[in-house]
Amino acid sequence: MATSGDIKLAIDRPILMGKMQRSGDLAAARAAVLDSTRADIAKFGWSVIGVFPTPGEPSVPFSYTVGLSGKGLPELAIYGLSVQVGHQVLNVVARQMVDSGAPLVTGQRIDNVLENEVPLVAVAMTNTRDLNLVREVYGSVDSAVQVCWPDVDGLLPWEQGSNLGEGEQPVHGEGPEGRPVFRARRLPVETAGELAELVGADTEPGSLTIVDPQADNDRRAKWGARALLGYATFLGKGKLKCELETTASDMLADLRHLYDALGLDWEDAMSSVDRNYRAEILGEL
Repeated sequence: MATSGDIKLAIDRPILMGKMQRSGDLAAARAAVLDSTRADIAKFGWSVIGVFPTPGEPSVPFSYTVGLSGKGLPELAIYGLSVQVGHQVLNVVARQMVDSGAPLVTGQRIDNVLENEVPLVAVAMTNTRDLNLVREVYGSVDSAVQVCWPDVDGLLPWEQGSNLGEGEQPVHGEGPEGRPVFRARRLPVETAGELAELVGADTEPGSLTIVDPQADNDRRAKWGARALLGYATFLGKGKLKCELETTASDMLADLRHLYDALGLDWEDAMSSVDRNYRAEILGEL
């Protein structure tokens, strides 16, 4: 298994500038990287190449493996993470794939890699232009899989409502069909008073449908609204003139103080909150 010392700059982009290029040393440096990569493959089974963006060619950092082709498996790539993190992720995923002996395929979940229990997802690459050292070693890129990571809500770049900005994680293949996402619909209010009028007019029973995730999450939002209104009413001495965003933030901060007072673990609670929220917006709870 490759170690952290195996990260290297892939000299397949104009990242060595100035004197090296003018003196003709680029070819020698490229040969040295190629020799080092082959040595890593012989010793560890594969190597991981990290590529940094440059001022002359801005893009996202990415990392990819070289060596899995020799085992009859697809090479792996990951985009948008630092090369250090990408290196670690690819090593874990490569080990899982080598141990199983089965190639990853589009849509396959990759578990037990991220700390927040959210899976990575494989996408077969249709554009392998970036994997130059694979071509240097094997003559071509027979197959490659991009390891795609989710946003904080567990959504992938091709899914509706993903928080990943355009270009933050380019996908070099066709992702699987996106899952439906059921975020609570925006309430047409700006103030606590308007929220009180809206929630006060809601006569729906306080229960979940289970079969309609959108309705369930809309109802969850209104349950949260009732808690927020109780907090705002107490602070405003019965008046609801406060601004919603500030009041909501203040309530969360005071809840953290309450956790301290009760001897409860806030970080564990937030992990549980994030896990439940991800499941709810995907209709899994």
